[in-house]
Amino acid sequence: MFKDGKDSCIDSNHLKSGSSGTVTYDKKDPGKYVSKFYFSNVPIGPTFTFEVLVPDSLPETSTTNPPTAPRENLELENCELQERIGEGEFAEVYTANFHNTVVAVKLFKNKFKRDIHRLVETEVNKLAQLRHPNVIQYMGTIVFQNRPGIVMEKMKMSLDDVLVENNEISIQTKKKIFIDIAQALCFIHSLPNSYHGDLKPANVLLNGEITNASTIVVKLCDFSQARIRFAVTSSISSATTIYTPRYAAPELSLGLSKTSAIDIFSFGILIWESLTGETPFLNEENVCKAICGGDRPSVKNFDKNVSNLLTAMWQGKPDQRPSISTVLQKMKEIF
Repeated sequence: MFKDGKDSCIDSNHLKSGSSGTVTYDKKDPGKYVSKFYFSNVPIGPTFTFEVLVPDSLPETSTTNPPTAPRENLELENCELQERIGEGEFAEVYTANFHNTVVAVKLFKNKFKRDIHRLVETEVNKLAQLRHPNVIQYMGTIVFQNRPGIVMEKMKMSLDDVLVENNEISIQTKKKIFIDIAQALCFIHSLPNSYHGDLKPANVLLNGEITNASTIVVKLCDFSQARIRFAVTSSISSATTIYTPRYAAPELSLGLSKTSAIDIFSFGILIWESLTGETPFLNEENVCKAICGGDRPSVKNFDKNVSNLLTAMWQGKPDQRPSISTVLQKMKEIF
């Protein structure tokens, strides 16, 4: 517990160039930091305030400025996480307030050494440089009680939420979702040696009204976080899986080289699930074995053009799958 700053001190001078935030150090152990706020390339505009939960209370703090902002200290106040909106095996997702704007914070459950914190910072800093209307905007990282967290744009729901709730989705809305996903992948695949790596409905975020296709905004999250997931999960268990088996291309299970073709396979499975409302490989005891053995969801009741496209997308050999630009063009013709 911190009381009037007696057991901690605030230092805003040890942040990387181009960042905005504070570092709280333990006076008894200067090498140990308690909470770190790191934001990269915050756009010019009103002062940003970020909220994250810290033990009881901390003394008043100040933040350094991003290089493009006016050179004045920024106040950091009202530091608390808000509602928990999601939970996975290794992380929880909270809402938080960032300059009166609701953001999402993905906070890992376990405490980690500083090298893991630095890796998360480095990877998220790279992602924060990217701009695309169909890719979630990353803002930076935090550390709370040695638990790294990722701060990102908050969306209303995920495609997984929609599918789980069995909401009726019109073909117009499905087309909008598929096209936007394809456009996001076109952008991701245009970057050097880049792919999403874990494409699934839970990583497709949505804003708007699901019953009105014209209002839907689609953005991919967890893009290119394989290094983060591997570092975080492998520090907990040696049995590390950094992909979701039922959407994973066979080369992932076989430990072969990864290319952008892994996203094409996953996208095909995602499209099938969205069209049918069914969970792929639900009755398979060993999904990886089934996929590597050539098992695929049934397309016998699909339109021929759709079935041909999906069959091409989930081919066993990566070089036999179409590129995302080809998939995008085909979808525009089919739907």
